[in-house]
Amino acid sequence: MTGEPRGAGVRRRAVLTGALAAGLAGVAGCGADSGAGAAVSSSPRRGGRLRLVALGSPTGGLNPLTATDGASFIAMFQVYDQLVRLEGDRVVLSLAESVEPNADATGWTIRIRDGVRFHDGRAVTATDVAYSLRMFGDPKRSPTFGSLYADVDLAKLKVRDARTVEVPLRRARGDLVESVLAQMSLVFPDGTTDRDWAKGVGSGPFRLVSAAAGGGVTLARNGEYWGGAPLLDEATIAVVTDPAARLNAVRGGQADYAVDVTPASARSVANSRDVRIRRGGPGNSLGRSFEMNVQTDPFRDAEVRRALRLLVDRQQLVDNVLLGQGQVGNDVYGLGLPGYNTELPQRTRDVEQARSLLAKAGVTRLTIRAADLVAGTVDAARLLAEQAREAGLAITVEQAPADTYFDDYRGVLSTPFQAFYFINRPAATMISTFTGSNAAFNITGVRGGDFDHRLAAARATVDDTARRQRFDELQRYLWDSGGDIVWGYAEQLDAVRPGVDGVRLSQSVPLLASAYLPA
Repeated sequence: MTGEPRGAGVRRRAVLTGALAAGLAGVAGCGADSGAGAAVSSSPRRGGRLRLVALGSPTGGLNPLTATDGASFIAMFQVYDQLVRLEGDRVVLSLAESVEPNADATGWTIRIRDGVRFHDGRAVTATDVAYSLRMFGDPKRSPTFGSLYADVDLAKLKVRDARTVEVPLRRARGDLVESVLAQMSLVFPDGTTDRDWAKGVGSGPFRLVSAAAGGGVTLARNGEYWGGAPLLDEATIAVVTDPAARLNAVRGGQADYAVDVTPASARSVANSRDVRIRRGGPGNSLGRSFEMNVQTDPFRDAEVRRALRLLVDRQQLVDNVLLGQGQVGNDVYGLGLPGYNTELPQRTRDVEQARSLLAKAGVTRLTIRAADLVAGTVDAARLLAEQAREAGLAITVEQAPADTYFDDYRGVLSTPFQAFYFINRPAATMISTFTGSNAAFNITGVRGGDFDHRLAAARATVDDTARRQRFDELQRYLWDSGGDIVWGYAEQLDAVRPGVDGVRLSQSVPLLASAYLPA
């Protein structure tokens, strides 16, 4: 969990001291910068307001149980603390001081930091942690994250003392920290109800000043933050749907930080002194994909899925959509991170074989749904349609609005074919989180029978080396028979005003606790 070599043992891997966590947090930066101003570093300055723009939803809000859009997550990750969080390929302790398993990983003990307080002055206690875990684990209250906690026996959570929670499991989970807690474990006060989310009472580095659904959020420094008061006085988060408009806001001086701009936009400001491009690194890259739902026709047929994989020209997609600023994918996630199965052969294009398989299946037309959830998603779908014509397949691109794409959550999960992306995470985390019968967000529909059994066995394996082998086997299965066509990887590209620094990324979400403005 700390990026140690595999086989280090579950206890050593799972227990992080506060000192080690602080060291990791100091090392985990934002990635490389480019642009004319990249070589200029500024000294940390205290004070000022950072203005951030990001993609969001008109119906977005600050309820972590139900949020799905980027701007909402950015705000929540400043207001609330996670027990642990992902930074690149590492899990870093945040509100938790230690997270420790028993001998067979059928139970875990979480101990939180001493002296932490919510923004309203109340002490953060183990009771708050237990309540938060129960809320996230309730699929009715948290349809997005409920399945993450399916293996936690929520009814038997035990508050041992003011700082300690015992977490019993329904089955062994050697990967509980990285595959569950690090994905979502924000902590809010015991008894929080739907009426309270607008107040935004957390223990994070910023407190909520004001928020409007689908509009702006204003945050102010939490001077009592356990990790040290932020340098910024304030931060604002505004929803700007168009990525070009986000870049232009920075160029024009209306914003200091724009989350996710297009490769073309990034290239256009390569020599600008008004903007620099910040690259997220492998741990904050996006796996760009076309997703086939294996529970729908014609993708129930494994040979149809194979045909689609064979007709894709991945290099052309990387060159055209990402303007060469990316790497070719190989139909599984986790490239460049620990646990990626490097023994899988790189899939190559074979148009004639794809044509033969499609003809045998009688498939001549398909529709793919696409929205610019990240820049270039619709362009990728259109280029796929051009490539498919070479194999005799007509693909219609059905374009959808990006800002309301997830409003019909169930519709997304049942869409037969869609252009998509996932934040790149270690392969075991991706498989545990997004496949199997208990996954809340399983857009490929890979689940049931032998797959569920093999996934459960991999999750339950305590020995790191043996667990790695089992997840390698699952990657091989998904490469052969899954629903992902992962055509490329693109580092997140954020546009930043020169001199703005100290922003860290967690699952591509900017963390502003250490951010500062130019002098």
